[in-house]
Amino acid sequence: MAQPPRAWRLSCHLGTLLSAREFTDGEAYAVRLHRGQTLMVNYRKLLQTILILLCLAIPTSAGQNAGTPDSASESSAAGGCARLATAKVQWPDSTTRILQSVWHAEDSRITIPMGPPVTLPAHCELTGVMQERNGVDGQHYAIRFHLRLPLRWNGKFLFEGGGGTEGELGTAIGLTAPGEPPAVAQGYAVVSQDSGHDNATNSVPSRGGNVAFGFDPEARANYGGASLRLVAETAKAIIHSYYGRLPQHSYFVGCSKGGQEGMAFAQRFPDEFDGIVVGAPGFSLPRAAVAEAWDTQAFGSLVAPAGAKSFDPKLLPTSFSNAQFQVARDAVLAACDADDGAKDGITAAFESCTWRRVLKELKTRTCSSSRTDSCLSDAQIDVLGRVYAGPKNGAGKSLYSDWPIDAGMGSDGWRIWKIGPAAG
Repeated sequence: MAQPPRAWRLSCHLGTLLSAREFTDGEAYAVRLHRGQTLMVNYRKLLQTILILLCLAIPTSAGQNAGTPDSASESSAAGGCARLATAKVQWPDSTTRILQSVWHAEDSRITIPMGPPVTLPAHCELTGVMQERNGVDGQHYAIRFHLRLPLRWNGKFLFEGGGGTEGELGTAIGLTAPGEPPAVAQGYAVVSQDSGHDNATNSVPSRGGNVAFGFDPEARANYGGASLRLVAETAKAIIHSYYGRLPQHSYFVGCSKGGQEGMAFAQRFPDEFDGIVVGAPGFSLPRAAVAEAWDTQAFGSLVAPAGAKSFDPKLLPTSFSNAQFQVARDAVLAACDADDGAKDGITAAFESCTWRRVLKELKTRTCSSSRTDSCLSDAQIDVLGRVYAGPKNGAGKSLYSDWPIDAGMGSDGWRIWKIGPAAG
């Protein structure tokens, strides 16, 4: 097979790359990665690559234009930033307007949710809005976007995916992996958006709080993906106006809801980016909600009073102790660790790790009398089986998905998602 000629480098930092496939002039390059390896991938006209990660990969070819800007160039860039507020831009949507453009000097610092302050290079920060309207529910809606344009631009553009129910502008700095500098510090122009609703103004307690936008069909469509290409094209138009040229390469990075957005781009607008990095995409969210309820009921059965039809959700973290999850992990490793050729605490050959095999090991760790931290009760083992099998209806038909069994069971992130932290 011919080797791809032009490449973009992605380093995997946080997990195992499940699959990567490149479509180039009819040729497909299928690649499988393991932790710590690096993939060289070629991109061309259509969707060149979708990388499905556990979260996330990062571009490492940034920052070619490193160096300290002189005062004249920074003064000129700052002036151009100020003029963007009134610039005659060829907008993809004629309703677009700039709300604010602000110049930030070298080493400016911003605070971000759930993280330490971040130091940024000299750059122009811009916020804008388009398609302002009143919805059928009486709420005022608009698509807002947030763009950062670094002084030392590397000629590339990154779209930063959102998260959860959106409604927030996002940082537009391009966080990609712990310990790595954000994309804007690597020279990328970065955009983020709120997907067409604002949590600060569109949250209605009587209608689900931050998800109240769902009562408006257009806001719902924008959240589902209708806002995506419009924001990408608008960002590129501003980049062209500011730098005098379009990006040489464009990329998307997103996880969870942002991962769903990346997949939406791949399916609907495959020519928008040269590369799309997708982590933990949120697919079929209504069915995923059913799976969440299924898990809660399963674990809740362990803390509910005998004969009761309900339970106190605050007790969910007590359904398993960390030590008991370790007992379960030990059973998984005993059953499946060696399948990948190495007994190293990683069940990489998870396809062969069936519940029947794990159950056999779990049964050897069943409590003989009262439940302790060194063993599992029959009820706990049954709950784990129900959770990993996924939600089913009364006829036994799957309603969402089952789950691969691996040694991540009971890890901090897994535990928080399923039952909450050990401290409650």
